[in-house]
Amino acid sequence: MILTYLDLQILMSISLISVFLTGYYQPINPARDWFTEKWIEFFVRKQMYKTAEISIVWNCAKCLAFVSALVITWNLPGAILSSIIALIIKYIISYVSKNQ
Repeated sequence: MILTYLDLQILMSISLISVFLTGYYQPINPARDWFTEKWIEFFVRKQMYKTAEISIVWNCAKCLAFVSALVITWNLPGAILSSIIALIIKYIISYVSKNQ
């Protein structure tokens, strides 16, 4: 499998947006927390525990990057690469923020 420049741009964009949405864009946090709480509450009441665990996708940058890239590109190695890029971006942001 060969990644073109356009594919790499798409994967980088997905990774950056995933990191942005899961922790660094504060106005969306209350809506994401509310949706996660309602999702878990609904499926736990119905005793569908595995479905309730899917809510982690909205709270984890690498999970959101992986799932989004897989759905958008239908490319498993690309989705894995997007997940790794999101993990690296999140690590860099936390490292730089810690030293301030």
